[in-house]
Amino acid sequence: MRSQVGRQRVAWQSVVALALAAFVTMGSAHAETALVAAASNFSEAATRITDDFEIESGHQIKVSLGSTGKLYAQIVSGAPFEVLLAADRQRPGRLVSDGLARPETRRTYAIGRLVLWSADPGRVAKDGRTPIYAAAEGGNPACVELLLAAKSDIERRRHDRSTPLIVAAVFGRADAIELLLAAGARLRPRDSDGTALDNARK
Repeated sequence: MRSQVGRQRVAWQSVVALALAAFVTMGSAHAETALVAAASNFSEAATRITDDFEIESGHQIKVSLGSTGKLYAQIVSGAPFEVLLAADRQRPGRLVSDGLARPETRRTYAIGRLVLWSADPGRVAKDGRTPIYAAAEGGNPACVELLLAAKSDIERRRHDRSTPLIVAAVFGRADAIELLLAAGARLRPRDSDGTALDNARK
C-alpha cells in the first residue's frame, strides 16, 4: 500500500513536471528553476518531496508557501509562478476562467479528509462518537491502531447503540474490523440494525 507521502510525491512530481516541460519544449536542456506556489498545509510534504525531485531531475524548485487566497491574489497581480498547489478547487478554476492558467494542466494532487481528533482518546463528541469510532467509520487503520494503543474504549456505544465494530461493518472497513476484532471487540452488541455480522451481510 503506497504511503500518503508516497502518493503526494508522485502527484507533486507530475504537477511540477508540467512546468518544467515548458522549458524543455523551448529547447532549454540545462537545469531550470520552477517557481511553485503551495498551500501552507502542504509544507512538510513539499520540503521532503522537493529535495528528492531536485536530486533526481537536476532541476531546481523554489517554493512559496501561503494561504491559497493570498497565493491566488499574488498570481492575479502578476506573480510569476509556474505551478499553484491550491487547497481548494475554486481558485484554480478562476485562474483558468480568467486566462491566467492553462486548463489542461489542472489536476487534483491530493484529497483531504476531515477527522475527529482529540488528545483524549476517551473524549465523546455531541453526537456520541469517540475518536476510535470516527477512525473506524472513516476506514483509517493507522488511527485505529494508535487509538487501540492508547487503550480506547472499543465497546462504547453511540446514541444509536452502535459500536466502532458495528460502524466499521456498516461501511465495509475491513482493515478496521480486523484490528478491532484482534483487540477483543465483541460481536454480540446490537444497534437498531443488528450486530456487526448482521450489518456486514447487508
